[in-house]
Amino acid sequence: MILKTESEKEKIFVVSSADWEVAVKAVTRNDACVLAIREVYEKFKKNMKISPTIACIDATTTITDITTASSYTFVPTKAILILADMDEIAEGLDETFGIHQGEN
Repeated sequence: MILKTESEKEKIFVVSSADWEVAVKAVTRNDACVLAIREVYEKFKKNMKISPTIACIDATTTITDITTASSYTFVPTKAILILADMDEIAEGLDETFGIHQGEN
């Protein structure tokens, strides 16, 4: 796959969670995560695997810059699912990952 940015605002991101990675073009990291999770869901549907967080790497920079901490961002998967209008899946994550709000 060859990705080429179309504008100065657009970047190339590598988004990863569980057992998948997707390269996408987007303006922001959140947009990249939303595009990636939608693409993975379209391909795998109910067999899509996710972890509690999604890793997003700005791959537009040179290879030496990618190794710096500022190139990596970890985003809560639930927040991205909500942004992607996948609320039903997002709501199921609390039970899946053992997160119980209000409990100490």
